[in-house]
Amino acid sequence: MSPTEEMVLSHPRRGGVPKTRKGKGGKGGNRVRPYEDYTYDDLEIPLENDGPLYFEAPPASPATTSTVLTDGSHVLDGLQFDTQVPNGTSSFPVLIALHGLGDSTYLRDQRSTAYAMTSWFEDLKGTHIVVTPNAQDGDWDSREEHITILRISLLNYLATFSNVQPIFKFVGQSQGSMMINRILVDSDDPRIVAGVTTTSQLHEDLYHDNSFWSENYTVPKKSLTKRFVLQVTAGLDPTVPAEGGPLNVHGKKKKNFLPWQESAHRYAQGYGYSGAQASLDHDDATFSGVSYLGGQVQAYNVKSGKHDGCWLAHNVMVAYLLNLMPRPQLDAKTSDRSM
Repeated sequence: MSPTEEMVLSHPRRGGVPKTRKGKGGKGGNRVRPYEDYTYDDLEIPLENDGPLYFEAPPASPATTSTVLTDGSHVLDGLQFDTQVPNGTSSFPVLIALHGLGDSTYLRDQRSTAYAMTSWFEDLKGTHIVVTPNAQDGDWDSREEHITILRISLLNYLATFSNVQPIFKFVGQSQGSMMINRILVDSDDPRIVAGVTTTSQLHEDLYHDNSFWSENYTVPKKSLTKRFVLQVTAGLDPTVPAEGGPLNVHGKKKKNFLPWQESAHRYAQGYGYSGAQASLDHDDATFSGVSYLGGQVQAYNVKSGKHDGCWLAHNVMVAYLLNLMPRPQLDAKTSDRSM
């Protein structure tokens, strides 16, 4: 990236990465607190793209009912989720935010991961329907059905409402990001256009022996359905090491993660990139960054970030998600920043 290509993004009110503190959060000991409780240091990350990132709009699929999705709590196939819907009569794309591993009783409290996530994405609430599922027992591994519900059943259910555009973007933290990586590999649904992952890159169950592995890591795939990916990792993360290595969570299977740069490169290869692993576009005392395919795959490693704090560089994620939009139908050559 040259300085003229950089799009420096820092929320005018909220700044960047928050400082965390320990609390009595059940089994884990670290409570994820609502956005308002955090204090922030300045963090500016220049995204590779300086304008819209266009994706091809999924095939039109008219809503099957005239019912309008509203704010509230829902249950689908045993999965509880909350929805927040913008005001107005328009239809909106959907942002699905997946929390990390947490205590289920705490997650049901208003001061939960899901509640905090909706606060962090305040700037998207006017343009996106925000959906925040809660895993059974706060653990996405607690039911194998979770992956099927998230990538198939939930999307099909939401698409039945008249105010839902069948355009889905996923964002998550830690174990939620692990689920997103599985969805990006498993699913060929064109309605899923983007995934934003924090503190969890690809692991070796999903990519090994020069192939991606889908369907519970049993079916090889050389290529993936093209999507946009933003990956944010934390340089001082003891749980999911940015430079690669085993997962460090008591009681969990020791998955081995790829180095963050290799993870981004593998995604780019899955989307058609044939070159070698790219050199860093940006590297200073704060963060390193690399980009492929004109910004379709972007990865940033916040060098002083830790497992929870890095996720809260949400200003970068919000700007990235807002830049993603369907290609204008009347001008197929509007931009070369597209899939």
